[in-house]
Amino acid sequence: MTNTYGGFGKLVSDQRLNAGSLILIDPSHPVSPWAAGVPSGTVPNLAAPMTALTVGAGAEALPVTNTIAAGSGLVERTSKGGLHVIMSKTASVASQALTLDLTTALMTYLNANPGHSLFLSVWGRTTRARTIGSGPAAIPLVGLRSTSTSTFTPWTSLYHASSGNIATDPGTSNTNYIGRTVGTLSSGLGSFRADLGITSRAASWVSTLNTRFVELGNALSTATNHAPSQILYAVCLEDLTVSGRSYIEASQMDAALYAQAFGAGGRYASDTFTNPTTLP
Repeated sequence: MTNTYGGFGKLVSDQRLNAGSLILIDPSHPVSPWAAGVPSGTVPNLAAPMTALTVGAGAEALPVTNTIAAGSGLVERTSKGGLHVIMSKTASVASQALTLDLTTALMTYLNANPGHSLFLSVWGRTTRARTIGSGPAAIPLVGLRSTSTSTFTPWTSLYHASSGNIATDPGTSNTNYIGRTVGTLSSGLGSFRADLGITSRAASWVSTLNTRFVELGNALSTATNHAPSQILYAVCLEDLTVSGRSYIEASQMDAALYAQAFGAGGRYASDTFTNPTTLP
């Protein structure tokens, strides 16, 4: 099904948008592409016309926080508009990241609906691998997790695992797990699409949400010099209970749009960017 809506004063067809859409970030989306350069202040939430009916006011944009110091990292836009964060492998980069944050309205909605099923997806590319086989078990990428600055305690999250792959939490053994697509990379490098579906929020999971939703760099104080360098192309968070879609429907749709965006002639095809080795 193709959903056409008049958000941001334009008509656009995008199958990721529906009644349950909570967050859609896509820097080169034709509805509202980001301005040139590294974002500051806020970035548009393309799901805003939908959240106006479910969340209410206050979800129109996601705040941007950038704590990356000069010499520790480099932030740029790629030739196709992706958001590229390069992190040093020699300088101390603990607690340094560029984050896209949840608004109070979104956190209030999520906390008020713990029994709702959720779908989370990310499109990205790892341009320099995290430390593989050592360091923290998980370096956050995108999702809902606790406020801890030293440990990774998720509600529903995608992260850089010590294997170098993009993994999920919860995993397949959790009773709240529906399905997932793991981003399998070659020695921790390459393009990926990863997703996760959960049935509800378990009582033992996060009680206080972190404001950080997308975390590029190293937001943890315990992962010094282990962080990957990466490009963010798109993030989607959907309330499946409201949309009425199954995890399979959402995942297959997301995969088809990813293939279109990165296939021949796609918006993000043949992207170019600074080689991370320029920053030791």
